Amino acid sequence: MNYLVFGENSRCLLGNKQNDIKKPIRPELFHDEVCLDFQTNNSFATILHQNGTVDIWRNDLIPTNYKTKSPIVQISSGHYGHLVLLTKDQRVYTYGDHNEHGQLGNGSLDPNTKELYEIVSLRDKNIKKVYGCQISAFALSGDKKNTLYWWGHHYTIENETTPKPIDSNVKTVYNGCSWHIFFKKNDDSFYGWGYNHYGQLGCGNKVTRNISVKVDLPVKSSTVVDVACTNHGSVIRTNENNIYIAGSIQSKNKLKFEKIDFFEDKEVISMSSGRKHVLFLTRDLDLLLIGHSPINNYFPSHTLCDSKNNIFALINLGEENQNIGSIYMDYNYGVLLKVKTSPLLQDLKRFYEEKQFCDSDIFGIPIHSLLLKIRLNNQMEFEEIKKAIEKNFTKEDTINFIQWVYYEDALSISLVEKIESMFNIKNLAEKSIMHDFQNLYNDDDSKNFTILVPYEDPDENVEDECEEIPVHKLLLQIQSGLFRDFFLNLKKNTVSVKDYSGKTVESLEIFVKFLYTGTIDITADDDPRLVYDELSDAMEYYQLSIYCSLTQELIKMKNNYNL
Repeated sequence: MNYLVFGENSRCLLGNKQNDIKKPIRPELFHDEVCLDFQTNNSFATILHQNGTVDIWRNDLIPTNYKTKSPIVQISSGHYGHLVLLTKDQRVYTYGDHNEHGQLGNGSLDPNTKELYEIVSLRDKNIKKVYGCQISAFALSGDKKNTLYWWGHHYTIENETTPKPIDSNVKTVYNGCSWHIFFKKNDDSFYGWGYNHYGQLGCGNKVTRNISVKVDLPVKSSTVVDVACTNHGSVIRTNENNIYIAGSIQSKNKLKFEKIDFFEDKEVISMSSGRKHVLFLTRDLDLLLIGHSPINNYFPSHTLCDSKNNIFALINLGEENQNIGSIYMDYNYGVLLKVKTSPLLQDLKRFYEEKQFCDSDIFGIPIHSLLLKIRLNNQMEFEEIKKAIEKNFTKEDTINFIQWVYYEDALSISLVEKIESMFNIKNLAEKSIMHDFQNLYNDDDSKNFTILVPYEDPDENVEDECEEIPVHKLLLQIQSGLFRDFFLNLKKNTVSVKDYSGKTVESLEIFVKFLYTGTIDITADDDPRLVYDELSDAMEYYQLSIYCSLTQELIKMKNNYNL
């Protein structure tokens, strides 16, 4: 599962039976899947699957699957028991237990009896994105006008039961657990709309806006990268990584956005809001909270204060969670942490299903002996591990265990306890594949393949002027069809590259590190967020481009030298 969860869970909407989750864990309900999205509201939770269907569940933890004629490509949950869905053919659907304020957009105030309802009036509007809010919803068109539509209630005007346009030339919308929103126009100007009794729009007064109002940033050259909206307050993050606050979150009303100096030495990469609080995730894996929330119970004794008496609660998620890329605060008091999806995780699942290149078996079930040792982090010989498993496990337990080895399928509590006891492992349920491979990256003793690469002059003798880059052949086999065939067919455990550019050593070292860790070292000058401020996963897109480029380099190696 590419999400971790923790926090208050009395309604089981985080996908676990555990009421009070004190530290990040994987949801039990969809433990083995890389899903497209996972959202909750005060009534139900929703997961968007890669096949374009959604599963919705309540406190019984029994999911119901919903699908439309065209695959669902986006979901957005509103706080008060409603959900907005967008399909590949640009149709908008809603779902929900509540419709007292017209938030389902079905022309009435009646709930839709737990069925998907298509908003037919938006069918020809070329909708490209949908947004759920407190008790309202929005849809943004992708035509030349880029019209933003709204329906529901924003606290001060009559209920709107069908979509109505509120502005045009809109590029990006920022919503949250609120009665107000912000959006950027095509010229990057910044606007607010909706409830403003606490000054949360940051426009200098408390006038609620039925017509959008332009909001001036404290620094005119700044560009908004992200926004978090609570009931009565707003936080914005700019391209300069400055954090500004308006309205009321934990202090007196601020009618204009004011900078929070506390974040000057902290690089925030994601933020999300609840009803009365905002969470910040930094690149150092600090999770900071500002505002009022029972979630404070999960930040024991780690409180900080800035010069303006803003109080922050702090925990660090630790190295084992270093692949977390973004956070989502559910509309109750739970937290969803989205883990970056590495090619390694998906390739491992395929590797298991194809059963290729296995060098041993347990109970007749094919397995890679090195991979098993990696996951157990055990110094025992494979044959010893195999004998212990076949002596103490049933075949069914073994199947479940091997699935966990390859793609972190959840294990029963009894099986976890048995494995921990047999192999002297602590906290097995918290082990992640990525963390295991990151540890393996520093283990040169078990690496069994070497790439010899010249430093600079391609005419020099490779054996005399080269860098030795050790790797695990298994890892190369796992992650690419090219590498599987290429390295499997080599009889030797060394390959030499005699005619290549001077950057080969550096690029291959970067690439090998990426194979193990899912990360690529880049300099500040290469930081893509300065260019792609609209992409929340800009760093991942950038890494992918480097990954593809390096793959092309290795393809040239294979073709040039018939390797």
